[in-house]
Amino acid sequence: MPAYIELDLITDPDALLQLGIDYLEQNLPGFVARPGNVETVLLEANSQIAGEVVDQAAQVPPAIFAYLGNSLFGVAPRDALPATGTATVTWDATVGAVMMDANTQLAVPSPTGDPVLFLTDTDLAAPAGGGDQTVTITAAAGGADGNGCRGTCELVDVIDGVTTITVSADTASGTDAETDDEYLDRLADALSIYAPGPILPQDFAVLARQDPDVGRALAIDLYQPSTAQGGVGTPRSDPSGATNVPRCVTVAITESDGTGPPSTVMQRVFDTLDGAREVNFLVYVIPPTYTTIDVQATVTAFPGQVASDVQAAAEAMLATWLDPSTWGTDLTGSDATTWLPDTTVRVYEAVDYLNRALGVHYVNTVQIRVAGGTFATADITLPGRAPLTLPGTFTITVNVP
Repeated sequence: MPAYIELDLITDPDALLQLGIDYLEQNLPGFVARPGNVETVLLEANSQIAGEVVDQAAQVPPAIFAYLGNSLFGVAPRDALPATGTATVTWDATVGAVMMDANTQLAVPSPTGDPVLFLTDTDLAAPAGGGDQTVTITAAAGGADGNGCRGTCELVDVIDGVTTITVSADTASGTDAETDDEYLDRLADALSIYAPGPILPQDFAVLARQDPDVGRALAIDLYQPSTAQGGVGTPRSDPSGATNVPRCVTVAITESDGTGPPSTVMQRVFDTLDGAREVNFLVYVIPPTYTTIDVQATVTAFPGQVASDVQAAAEAMLATWLDPSTWGTDLTGSDATTWLPDTTVRVYEAVDYLNRALGVHYVNTVQIRVAGGTFATADITLPGRAPLTLPGTFTITVNVP
Protein backbone atom coordinates (compact mmCIF):
# COMPACT_ATOMS: atom_id res chain seq x y z
CA MET A 1 0.00 0.00 0.00
CA PRO A 2 1.37 3.47 -0.85
CA ALA A 3 2.40 5.35 2.28
CA TYR A 4 3.36 8.91 3.08
CA ILE A 5 7.14 9.33 3.18
CA GLU A 6 8.64 11.67 5.74
CA LEU A 7 12.20 12.86 5.48
CA ASP A 8 14.53 11.69 8.24
CA LEU A 9 15.33 15.06 9.78
CA ILE A 10 17.52 15.55 12.85
CA THR A 11 15.62 17.55 15.46
CA ASP A 12 17.44 16.40 18.63
CA PRO A 13 19.54 19.36 19.95
CA ASP A 14 22.11 16.97 21.47
CA ALA A 15 22.60 15.23 18.12
CA LEU A 16 22.95 18.60 16.36
CA LEU A 17 25.43 19.72 19.03
CA GLN A 18 27.56 16.63 18.41
CA LEU A 19 27.51 17.30 14.66
CA GLY A 20 28.83 20.81 15.35
CA ILE A 21 31.56 19.53 17.66
CA ASP A 22 32.60 16.88 15.11
CA TYR A 23 32.79 19.53 12.40
CA LEU A 24 35.05 21.81 14.46
CA GLU A 25 37.29 18.92 15.51
CA GLN A 26 37.75 17.93 11.88
CA ASN A 27 38.50 21.45 10.65
CA LEU A 28 40.37 22.93 13.64
CA PRO A 29 43.35 20.70 14.59
CA GLY A 30 43.66 20.33 18.34
CA PHE A 31 40.14 21.64 19.07
CA VAL A 32 38.51 20.00 22.08
CA ALA A 33 35.03 21.01 23.22
CA ARG A 34 35.04 21.83 26.93
CA PRO A 35 31.98 22.73 29.01
CA GLY A 36 31.76 26.45 29.68
CA ASN A 37 34.03 27.49 26.81
CA VAL A 38 32.58 30.22 24.59
CA GLU A 39 32.59 28.08 21.44
CA THR A 40 30.90 25.20 23.28
CA VAL A 41 28.21 27.48 24.73
CA LEU A 42 27.58 28.94 21.24
CA LEU A 43 27.28 25.45 19.76
CA GLU A 44 24.82 24.46 22.50
CA ALA A 45 22.70 27.58 21.95
CA ASN A 46 22.69 27.15 18.15
CA SER A 47 21.81 23.47 18.41
CA GLN A 48 18.77 24.33 20.55
CA ILE A 49 17.62 26.95 18.05
CA ALA A 50 18.29 24.70 15.05
CA GLY A 51 16.43 21.79 16.66
CA GLU A 52 13.33 23.92 17.18
CA VAL A 53 13.50 25.35 13.64
CA VAL A 54 13.86 21.92 12.04
CA ASP A 55 11.07 20.53 14.21
CA GLN A 56 8.69 23.31 13.10
CA ALA A 57 9.73 23.06 9.45
CA ALA A 58 9.24 19.28 9.48
CA GLN A 59 5.54 19.80 10.20
CA VAL A 60 4.95 21.92 7.09
CA PRO A 61 4.99 19.24 4.32
CA PRO A 62 2.57 16.88 6.16
CA ALA A 63 0.26 19.83 6.93
CA ILE A 64 0.23 20.91 3.27
CA PHE A 65 -0.41 17.35 2.09
CA ALA A 66 -3.26 16.94 4.59
CA TYR A 67 -4.80 20.26 3.52
CA LEU A 68 -4.59 19.20 -0.13
CA GLY A 69 -6.29 15.88 0.56
CA ASN A 70 -9.04 17.33 2.76
CA SER A 71 -9.83 20.53 0.84
CA LEU A 72 -9.26 19.58 -2.80
CA PHE A 73 -9.80 15.82 -2.93
CA GLY A 74 -12.38 15.49 -0.17
CA VAL A 75 -10.52 12.78 1.74
CA ALA A 76 -11.29 13.91 5.28
CA PRO A 77 -9.57 12.61 8.42
CA ARG A 78 -11.65 10.06 10.28
CA ASP A 79 -12.99 11.53 13.51
CA ALA A 80 -13.49 9.58 16.70
CA LEU A 81 -16.87 7.84 16.95
CA PRO A 82 -18.66 7.38 20.29
CA ALA A 83 -19.58 4.00 21.70
CA THR A 84 -23.24 3.08 21.94
CA GLY A 85 -25.31 0.66 23.96
CA THR A 86 -28.66 -0.03 25.60
CA ALA A 87 -29.59 0.72 29.18
CA THR A 88 -32.49 -0.72 31.20
CA VAL A 89 -34.21 1.82 33.46
CA THR A 90 -36.16 0.41 36.41
CA TRP A 91 -38.86 2.67 37.84
CA ASP A 92 -40.34 2.45 41.36
CA ALA A 93 -43.93 1.18 41.54
CA THR A 94 -45.04 4.44 43.15
CA VAL A 95 -43.55 6.65 40.44
CA GLY A 96 -45.70 9.51 39.25
CA ALA A 97 -45.63 11.50 36.02
CA VAL A 98 -41.85 11.70 35.65
CA MET A 99 -39.81 12.27 32.49
CA MET A 100 -36.21 11.25 31.88
CA ASP A 101 -35.15 13.72 29.21
CA ALA A 102 -32.86 12.94 26.33
CA ASN A 103 -29.19 13.63 27.09
CA THR A 104 -29.58 12.50 30.70
CA GLN A 105 -26.07 11.73 31.94
CA LEU A 106 -25.13 8.25 33.12
CA ALA A 107 -21.83 7.07 34.58
CA VAL A 108 -21.35 3.55 33.23
CA PRO A 109 -18.70 1.21 34.74
CA SER A 110 -15.83 0.44 32.37
CA PRO A 111 -13.12 -2.27 32.30
CA THR A 112 -10.51 0.31 33.31
CA GLY A 113 -12.27 0.95 36.61
CA ASP A 114 -13.07 4.58 35.77
CA PRO A 115 -16.73 5.08 34.78
CA VAL A 116 -17.44 6.54 31.33
CA LEU A 117 -20.04 9.25 30.79
CA PHE A 118 -22.93 8.28 28.50
CA LEU A 119 -26.03 10.22 27.42
CA THR A 120 -29.53 8.88 26.80
CA ASP A 121 -30.65 9.29 23.19
CA THR A 122 -34.39 9.88 23.67
CA ASP A 123 -36.94 11.11 26.18
CA LEU A 124 -38.32 8.43 28.46
CA ALA A 125 -41.65 8.83 30.28
CA ALA A 126 -42.11 6.74 33.44
CA PRO A 127 -44.79 4.05 32.98
CA ALA A 128 -47.75 3.96 35.32
CA GLY A 129 -47.03 1.50 38.13
CA GLY A 130 -43.29 1.43 37.47
CA GLY A 131 -41.34 -1.34 35.78
CA ASP A 132 -38.51 -1.63 33.28
CA GLN A 133 -37.87 0.41 30.14
CA THR A 134 -34.96 0.39 27.69
CA VAL A 135 -33.23 3.38 26.15
CA THR A 136 -30.26 3.63 23.82
CA ILE A 137 -27.23 5.50 25.10
CA THR A 138 -24.22 7.15 23.44
CA ALA A 139 -20.87 8.01 24.95
CA ALA A 140 -20.36 11.71 25.56
CA ALA A 141 -16.92 11.56 23.93
CA GLY A 142 -15.75 9.67 20.89
CA GLY A 143 -13.16 6.96 21.13
CA ALA A 144 -12.61 3.31 21.91
CA ASP A 145 -12.51 4.03 25.66
CA GLY A 146 -16.31 3.82 25.66
CA ASN A 147 -16.32 0.21 24.47
CA GLY A 148 -16.89 -2.71 26.86
CA CYS A 149 -18.76 -0.67 29.48
CA ARG A 150 -21.49 -2.50 31.41
CA GLY A 151 -22.99 -2.85 34.86
CA THR A 152 -25.08 -0.78 37.24
CA CYS A 153 -24.97 2.88 36.24
CA GLU A 154 -25.07 5.99 38.34
CA LEU A 155 -27.24 8.96 37.44
CA VAL A 156 -25.25 12.19 37.41
CA ASP A 157 -28.44 14.08 38.25
CA VAL A 158 -30.87 12.15 40.45
CA ILE A 159 -34.34 11.55 38.95
CA ASP A 160 -37.17 10.73 41.35
CA GLY A 161 -38.67 7.29 40.78
CA VAL A 162 -35.62 5.68 39.15
CA THR A 163 -34.42 2.78 41.25
CA THR A 164 -31.66 1.38 39.03
CA ILE A 165 -30.18 1.76 35.57
CA THR A 166 -28.30 -1.20 34.20
CA VAL A 167 -26.30 -1.84 31.03
CA SER A 168 -26.27 -5.61 30.66
CA ALA A 169 -24.41 -5.92 27.32
CA ASP A 170 -21.05 -4.38 26.52
CA THR A 171 -21.18 -1.00 24.82
CA ALA A 172 -19.50 -1.05 21.41
CA SER A 173 -18.75 0.73 18.09
CA GLY A 174 -16.54 3.43 19.61
CA THR A 175 -13.46 4.16 17.51
CA ASP A 176 -10.52 6.46 18.06
CA ALA A 177 -9.73 9.28 15.65
CA GLU A 178 -7.05 8.64 13.07
CA THR A 179 -3.59 9.70 14.08
CA ASP A 180 -1.81 12.12 11.78
CA ASP A 181 0.40 9.31 10.47
CA GLU A 182 -2.58 7.02 9.83
CA TYR A 183 -4.40 9.76 7.92
CA LEU A 184 -1.38 10.65 5.80
CA ASP A 185 -0.84 6.99 4.88
CA ARG A 186 -4.53 6.52 3.99
CA LEU A 187 -4.51 9.73 1.97
CA ALA A 188 -1.44 8.62 0.04
CA ASP A 189 -3.19 5.32 -0.68
CA ALA A 190 -6.40 7.05 -1.81
CA LEU A 191 -4.63 9.52 -4.09
CA SER A 192 -2.85 6.68 -5.88
CA ILE A 193 -6.13 5.93 -7.75
CA TYR A 194 -7.01 9.52 -8.59
CA ALA A 195 -6.82 10.48 -12.26
CA PRO A 196 -7.51 13.89 -13.89
CA GLY A 197 -10.84 12.85 -15.35
CA PRO A 198 -13.86 15.19 -15.70
CA ILE A 199 -17.06 14.15 -13.96
CA LEU A 200 -19.24 17.25 -13.58
CA PRO A 201 -19.78 19.60 -16.55
CA GLN A 202 -17.61 22.27 -14.95
CA ASP A 203 -14.78 19.73 -14.70
CA PHE A 204 -14.53 19.77 -18.50
CA ALA A 205 -13.94 23.54 -18.42
CA VAL A 206 -11.33 23.16 -15.67
CA LEU A 207 -9.50 20.49 -17.68
CA ALA A 208 -9.66 22.64 -20.83
CA ARG A 209 -8.02 25.54 -18.98
CA GLN A 210 -5.00 23.38 -18.25
CA ASP A 211 -3.96 23.90 -21.87
CA PRO A 212 -1.37 26.73 -21.92
CA ASP A 213 -3.06 28.43 -24.89
CA VAL A 214 -6.55 28.53 -23.33
CA GLY A 215 -7.53 31.65 -21.44
CA ARG A 216 -11.18 31.01 -20.63
CA ALA A 217 -13.47 27.99 -20.86
CA LEU A 218 -17.24 27.65 -20.48
CA ALA A 219 -18.92 24.25 -20.11
CA ILE A 220 -22.47 23.97 -21.49
CA ASP A 221 -24.21 20.92 -20.13
CA LEU A 222 -26.48 18.75 -22.30
CA TYR A 223 -25.85 20.94 -25.36
CA GLN A 224 -24.76 19.68 -28.78
CA PRO A 225 -23.59 22.50 -31.08
CA SER A 226 -24.72 22.97 -34.65
CA THR A 227 -22.35 22.40 -37.52
CA ALA A 228 -22.52 26.15 -38.28
CA GLN A 229 -20.80 26.88 -34.95
CA GLY A 230 -17.70 25.05 -36.11
CA GLY A 231 -15.36 23.58 -33.56
CA VAL A 232 -14.45 19.94 -33.19
CA GLY A 233 -16.09 16.93 -31.64
CA THR A 234 -17.90 13.71 -32.22
CA PRO A 235 -20.42 13.67 -35.12
CA ARG A 236 -23.47 15.84 -34.54
CA SER A 237 -26.75 13.98 -34.49
CA ASP A 238 -28.57 17.20 -35.43
CA PRO A 239 -26.72 19.64 -37.77
CA SER A 240 -28.80 22.53 -36.39
CA GLY A 241 -27.80 21.81 -32.79
CA ALA A 242 -29.74 20.27 -29.94
CA THR A 243 -30.39 20.74 -26.23
CA ASN A 244 -31.06 18.22 -23.46
CA VAL A 245 -28.74 15.71 -25.09
CA PRO A 246 -27.89 13.08 -22.43
CA ARG A 247 -24.24 12.73 -21.41
CA CYS A 248 -23.20 15.60 -23.63
CA VAL A 249 -20.96 18.58 -22.77
CA THR A 250 -19.85 21.38 -25.06
CA VAL A 251 -16.90 23.53 -24.02
CA ALA A 252 -16.35 26.98 -25.48
CA ILE A 253 -12.78 28.26 -25.20
CA THR A 254 -10.84 31.45 -25.87
CA GLU A 255 -7.22 32.45 -25.99
CA SER A 256 -5.75 34.43 -23.10
CA ASP A 257 -6.85 37.75 -24.60
CA GLY A 258 -10.43 36.55 -25.02
CA THR A 259 -10.22 36.10 -28.79
CA GLY A 260 -11.24 32.95 -30.61
CA PRO A 261 -8.78 30.05 -30.56
CA PRO A 262 -7.17 28.60 -33.70
CA SER A 263 -8.32 25.21 -34.93
CA THR A 264 -5.11 23.57 -33.69
CA VAL A 265 -5.83 24.61 -30.10
CA MET A 266 -9.47 23.47 -30.30
CA GLN A 267 -8.35 20.11 -31.67
CA ARG A 268 -5.75 19.71 -28.93
CA VAL A 269 -8.25 20.56 -26.19
CA PHE A 270 -10.79 18.18 -27.72
CA ASP A 271 -8.24 15.37 -27.77
CA THR A 272 -7.54 15.98 -24.07
CA LEU A 273 -11.22 16.02 -23.10
CA ASP A 274 -12.09 13.10 -25.34
CA GLY A 275 -9.30 11.01 -23.86
CA ALA A 276 -10.44 11.74 -20.28
CA ARG A 277 -14.22 11.46 -20.72
CA GLU A 278 -16.26 8.50 -19.54
CA VAL A 279 -17.47 5.93 -22.04
CA ASN A 280 -20.62 6.96 -23.97
CA PHE A 281 -20.13 10.65 -23.18
CA LEU A 282 -20.20 13.20 -26.00
CA VAL A 283 -17.85 16.18 -25.91
CA TYR A 284 -17.42 19.16 -28.24
CA VAL A 285 -15.10 22.15 -28.30
CA ILE A 286 -16.31 25.34 -29.98
CA PRO A 287 -15.25 28.99 -30.28
CA PRO A 288 -17.41 31.72 -28.71
CA THR A 289 -19.91 33.76 -30.67
CA TYR A 290 -18.63 37.35 -30.87
CA THR A 291 -20.78 40.46 -31.28
CA THR A 292 -19.23 43.88 -31.86
CA ILE A 293 -20.96 46.66 -29.94
CA ASP A 294 -20.89 50.38 -30.86
CA VAL A 295 -21.66 53.11 -28.31
CA GLN A 296 -22.47 56.78 -28.75
CA ALA A 297 -22.91 59.01 -25.72
CA THR A 298 -22.85 62.55 -24.44
CA VAL A 299 -21.25 63.21 -21.05
CA THR A 300 -20.64 66.28 -18.94
CA ALA A 301 -17.19 66.69 -17.43
CA PHE A 302 -16.24 68.32 -14.18
CA PRO A 303 -15.25 71.99 -14.53
CA GLY A 304 -11.66 72.51 -15.61
CA GLN A 305 -11.28 69.11 -17.31
CA VAL A 306 -9.75 68.75 -20.77
CA ALA A 307 -12.38 67.39 -23.14
CA SER A 308 -9.97 65.16 -25.08
CA ASP A 309 -8.69 63.56 -21.85
CA VAL A 310 -12.21 62.87 -20.61
CA GLN A 311 -13.15 61.43 -23.99
CA ALA A 312 -10.15 59.08 -23.96
CA ALA A 313 -10.96 57.98 -20.39
CA ALA A 314 -14.58 57.30 -21.31
CA GLU A 315 -13.59 55.26 -24.36
CA ALA A 316 -11.12 53.26 -22.26
CA MET A 317 -13.83 52.40 -19.74
CA LEU A 318 -16.18 51.24 -22.51
CA ALA A 319 -13.38 49.09 -23.95
CA THR A 320 -12.92 47.53 -20.51
CA TRP A 321 -16.64 46.85 -20.27
CA LEU A 322 -16.81 45.09 -23.66
CA ASP A 323 -13.44 43.32 -23.43
CA PRO A 324 -14.00 39.65 -24.42
CA SER A 325 -11.37 38.50 -21.90
CA THR A 326 -13.53 39.74 -19.01
CA TRP A 327 -17.11 39.72 -20.33
CA GLY A 328 -19.20 37.62 -17.97
CA THR A 329 -16.58 37.89 -15.21
CA ASP A 330 -17.05 39.34 -11.74
CA LEU A 331 -14.31 41.96 -11.97
CA THR A 332 -14.31 42.34 -8.17
CA GLY A 333 -13.32 38.70 -7.72
CA SER A 334 -9.92 37.08 -7.91
CA ASP A 335 -10.66 34.41 -10.53
CA ALA A 336 -10.13 35.95 -13.96
CA THR A 337 -11.12 32.66 -15.64
CA THR A 338 -14.72 32.84 -14.39
CA TRP A 339 -17.07 32.93 -17.36
CA LEU A 340 -20.76 33.39 -16.75
CA PRO A 341 -22.87 33.20 -19.92
CA ASP A 342 -24.07 36.82 -19.88
CA THR A 343 -26.32 37.18 -22.92
CA THR A 344 -27.40 40.82 -22.57
CA VAL A 345 -25.63 44.11 -23.27
CA ARG A 346 -27.39 46.60 -21.01
CA VAL A 347 -27.65 50.31 -21.60
CA TYR A 348 -27.42 51.08 -17.91
CA GLU A 349 -24.14 49.18 -17.70
CA ALA A 350 -22.80 51.56 -20.34
CA VAL A 351 -23.92 54.45 -18.15
CA ASP A 352 -22.24 52.82 -15.14
CA TYR A 353 -18.89 52.41 -16.89
CA LEU A 354 -19.00 55.93 -18.36
CA ASN A 355 -19.59 57.34 -14.88
CA ARG A 356 -16.42 55.58 -13.71
CA ALA A 357 -14.27 57.36 -16.28
CA LEU A 358 -11.86 59.94 -14.87
CA GLY A 359 -13.26 63.43 -15.24
CA VAL A 360 -16.86 62.47 -16.05
CA HIS A 361 -19.35 64.25 -13.84
CA TYR A 362 -22.51 62.65 -15.24
CA VAL A 363 -23.89 61.01 -18.35
CA ASN A 364 -26.38 62.89 -20.48
CA THR A 365 -27.36 60.31 -23.10
CA VAL A 366 -26.28 56.82 -24.17
CA GLN A 367 -27.21 54.67 -27.15
CA ILE A 368 -25.87 51.27 -28.17
CA ARG A 369 -26.09 49.03 -31.23
CA VAL A 370 -24.69 45.94 -32.85
CA ALA A 371 -22.02 47.23 -35.23
CA GLY A 372 -23.62 48.31 -38.47
CA GLY A 373 -27.11 48.47 -36.97
CA THR A 374 -29.23 51.31 -35.63
CA PHE A 375 -28.47 53.09 -32.37
CA ALA A 376 -31.14 52.75 -29.67
CA THR A 377 -31.58 52.95 -25.91
CA ALA A 378 -32.75 49.32 -25.68
CA ASP A 379 -30.70 46.45 -24.30
CA ILE A 380 -29.14 44.06 -26.84
CA THR A 381 -29.54 40.28 -26.68
CA LEU A 382 -26.36 38.51 -27.74
CA PRO A 383 -26.64 35.50 -30.08
CA GLY A 384 -25.01 32.12 -29.46
CA ARG A 385 -24.70 29.74 -26.51
CA ALA A 386 -21.27 31.12 -25.56
CA PRO A 387 -21.59 34.83 -26.36
CA LEU A 388 -18.82 37.39 -25.94
CA THR A 389 -18.59 41.05 -26.88
CA LEU A 390 -16.02 42.99 -28.86
CA PRO A 391 -15.48 46.75 -28.52
CA GLY A 392 -16.69 48.57 -31.63
CA THR A 393 -16.78 52.27 -32.49
CA PHE A 394 -17.20 54.71 -29.62
CA THR A 395 -18.50 58.22 -30.31
CA ILE A 396 -18.24 60.28 -27.14
CA THR A 397 -19.25 63.94 -26.98
CA VAL A 398 -17.89 65.76 -23.92
CA ASN A 399 -19.44 68.93 -22.53
CA VAL A 400 -17.09 70.95 -20.32
CA PRO A 401 -18.79 73.65 -18.20
